[in-house]
Amino acid sequence: MKRIALFVICVLITVSTDAQLLWRITGNGLEKPSYLFGTYHIAPFSLVDSIEGLASAISNVDKVYGEVVASDMLNPDTLAYMAQRLTLPGDTTLAGLLSPQEFSTVETFLENNLKLSLDDINMAKMLPVAVTNQITVLTTVKGVPDYDPSNPLDAGIQELAKSLGKEVEGLESVGIQMDLMVSQPLRRQIEQLVCTVESFDSLAAQSRQLTDAYFSQDLSRIEALMIGDGEDSACDYTPEEKYALINERNEAWMRKLPDIMESGSTLFAVGAGHLVGSDGLIAMLIDAGYEVEPVEKPMYERME
Repeated sequence: MKRIALFVICVLITVSTDAQLLWRITGNGLEKPSYLFGTYHIAPFSLVDSIEGLASAISNVDKVYGEVVASDMLNPDTLAYMAQRLTLPGDTTLAGLLSPQEFSTVETFLENNLKLSLDDINMAKMLPVAVTNQITVLTTVKGVPDYDPSNPLDAGIQELAKSLGKEVEGLESVGIQMDLMVSQPLRRQIEQLVCTVESFDSLAAQSRQLTDAYFSQDLSRIEALMIGDGEDSACDYTPEEKYALINERNEAWMRKLPDIMESGSTLFAVGAGHLVGSDGLIAMLIDAGYEVEPVEKPMYERME
């Protein structure tokens, strides 16, 4: 399973339909429809205007749920908590964890690409996974046209909903996301850090292809990119890691969705990888008795 694909979007598609990111949920006793939208965490908010029916859905629902409440991520207490969770314990430093060759490889990359150094006290105390995520964001940003970190898609949707007087909530806490991020053993984190550095060019190229696929809502193309060439590497998530990142969270969210929708029409805006596949939210909602259909009409209907 390709690591960069999972980090960016994690799409495993089994639903046969036109390119589509926005889905309507009806039936099973719901008085008003709810919606499921697959986001791309670093896509610009301006993309909202390109998704047919999305602005209307935001206007018409009672509530918007993201993975977390985006504004909470900027809370000073939350930022301090996140910094603490991403810090190595005690006197441990990256220099002490990495072999001389690994240190040299990562240090050279950081200096050349991010103007950072592992000798800096703040960098020296970071968990390897925190450094890896900074590098991974760099690969994805290279593939996003007109990237604006001040107004990402997820946060923008929530802010628009708030401005319209909608309730905004999260399906999970920042703590749960941090638990997931730091759960890997340190040696595994180092393995992925070194591989991400060594594979940066190929990961950046894959990110550009994934971005193109997402902006065109081409889920089948995203699936093909995720499958890759079949050659595993340390950069790839293991089946266990993929289960924790996608499946386990889908199951937890699905236990909440029925009650949330029964209490009012809701737009769920979560990473697109959580929507599809036999263990995705679309399939789970259908199995639970809901009708789930793309908001955009199929091509043959639009041509009539």
